[in-house]
Amino acid sequence: MAASCAQTDDALLAREKLVVKQELLQRGVATGDVVERLRKRLFGTDHPYTRSVGGSIAEVMSASRDDVCKFIDKHYAPQRAILVVAGDISSSVRESVGKLFGPIANRGAAKPAAVPAFQPHGRSTLSMDIDKPAVVIAFAAPRWGDPNELWQRVLLTEILGKLRTEVDGSDALRSAGIARVGGYRAGAAYIYVVGLADAKQTDAALKAFEHARDAAVKRLQKDRLHAVRTRWQSQVLRSVEPFQSRAVAIADYLQYAPTKMLMNADLRELSRLDHTTLQRIARRKLALANASVVTVTPGKGGGGSFDLRDDTKQPEIELWRAPVDAADADEPIAVPRQRQRYAAGRFTLANGLRVVLVPRLSYPLIDARLVFPVGAVDDPPGKRGLARLSAELLSLDFDRKYPVKDLPSIKFIMEMGGAIDAEVGVHTTSFHVRGLSSHADGLLWQLQWWVRGGIHEADALTHAKAAVAREVERDATSLRRQRVFAEALYGAAHPYADIVRTPQVGAIFVDDLDHFARDHYQANGATLIVTGKFDAADVEKRINRVFGAFPAGKPVAPKPVPSFMARTPAAAYAIVDADVVQPRVVVAFRAAAGFRGREAARRVLAEMVRQRTVRVRKKFGATYGVAVRYSHHRGPNHLDIVASLDPTMRARRWWRCAPDSTSYAPARS
Repeated sequence: MAASCAQTDDALLAREKLVVKQELLQRGVATGDVVERLRKRLFGTDHPYTRSVGGSIAEVMSASRDDVCKFIDKHYAPQRAILVVAGDISSSVRESVGKLFGPIANRGAAKPAAVPAFQPHGRSTLSMDIDKPAVVIAFAAPRWGDPNELWQRVLLTEILGKLRTEVDGSDALRSAGIARVGGYRAGAAYIYVVGLADAKQTDAALKAFEHARDAAVKRLQKDRLHAVRTRWQSQVLRSVEPFQSRAVAIADYLQYAPTKMLMNADLRELSRLDHTTLQRIARRKLALANASVVTVTPGKGGGGSFDLRDDTKQPEIELWRAPVDAADADEPIAVPRQRQRYAAGRFTLANGLRVVLVPRLSYPLIDARLVFPVGAVDDPPGKRGLARLSAELLSLDFDRKYPVKDLPSIKFIMEMGGAIDAEVGVHTTSFHVRGLSSHADGLLWQLQWWVRGGIHEADALTHAKAAVAREVERDATSLRRQRVFAEALYGAAHPYADIVRTPQVGAIFVDDLDHFARDHYQANGATLIVTGKFDAADVEKRINRVFGAFPAGKPVAPKPVPSFMARTPAAAYAIVDADVVQPRVVVAFRAAAGFRGREAARRVLAEMVRQRTVRVRKKFGATYGVAVRYSHHRGPNHLDIVASLDPTMRARRWWRCAPDSTSYAPARS
């Protein structure tokens, strides 16, 4: 903040303009102006929210050094800034802040720009270069942090769940999603995007929305409302629990929320949430008479899509690092002494279930996940995708006739608002539940009830098959890239190459799902991992009571995974996609299997490679979105370097530049 624009020369500006250009290409702001045209239709031509963050490529490339300096002087002043420091903070940090930031001179700075309110304009049609038609339903969004905004967001999310149910049961509708478009202070809009099978199906989409809205409001009666309220309270706490996101969340509250109570204001408003208020919001704020409805039809060009995700607020900035002396490379790293250690409790139940307890969170939350040693590599021949569908379609059995004495307990547990979901990986399947730690007993019971007594329904399987077919059609290029990559890296006959091929869901039936679950979801070989803020001794007793009767099953040895099928020489592959405006290059290196041995060294190596690759940007301004990923499998692993490139730069040239321009040198050189 103390720096002046004098430190920015024309060469630096020219290079950074190229970097921003690549960022815009990566985010799809390239040539079609699809998002900008839709924003103009929603907000009006001159509204500030019609402009994407970062501007257009033409605006960026025409910006002068004088433009940049004037903007910095106008806006980057101490009275406009908030400094948030998060981490293991000592008293010396406060002193350092005063010494470093105190001497910065205050100066006149512009006030935040005024943003006109969102004005709904009824129904209209817009033709754009997209593949599939869609209808956009937009409602005015209150200022972020306002109680009405939180309540509206709760209701909108519940409506989305119901709307997706409507989509699953309709031949006219293909998909449904929601996003906030615009800034956080005022004038923004919440929009639903409903994919259509035909551009003439707008009325069907609007009818489905009204059905979903009314069903959501009706469902949020007293009992269900308590579960929703609890789930959102735990979600608010989770948003500030991870260290990486806590500072961002605090900065958002301080900038946008009308009070300075931070997340406590959200927790308070959630406790006040009532059915009458939600009915009023649905009737007044979410009526179609108060919406802008835009039917988006494919134009002659086609081939594009529009993505209305929330605007990003975090630029990619290379962190400053102290100069490195190559002589230090062979010296051991000095690990700082930890002020507090968290010991993980481990024990095994009589049925073979291994349990790990980690009571280390700051807020009263609990996350329990049941992990089974079965994944995509365990799909039987001819039924690729069975492991995924078996887990994702497992649902709570509400139709079963339970003993009358158990009904009050089941009702109480369902009111706890536990959020459940399943995840299938290469070698594992995880079922987990999250919520408030005060509900630990009920959430653990819900987890075992779901996995042990869950059912697969024929209607759900039918909808899932249709969804997979749409997914394969939509992601054809990406799936092809994964297949080519896996076959080249592992060998065409390797299990890791087979799992990325087209799912064979047409050959999967409900009996297959049931048999797979019965054979693999058993205590023997499984692991229950519980993290959160809780009393470990108390939770251990609850786990023994709830999971002690879980069927043990037979011990199942993990499926052996061969090493790389062939040692082929280096090879290059190109996948052509006419719709892609920014080339993307992936360079992969084979690595040894498993986690044992040199895991720390592998992570250090991955970070070194990432830093070297990112520095190509500093010299050429030619890459953006550089990532280095190190895979972790029981079988063979690999290190990936991924980068988006300027269309004028060939991948081979980028790769040749990386070592020359980024090699480490002693600080004294």
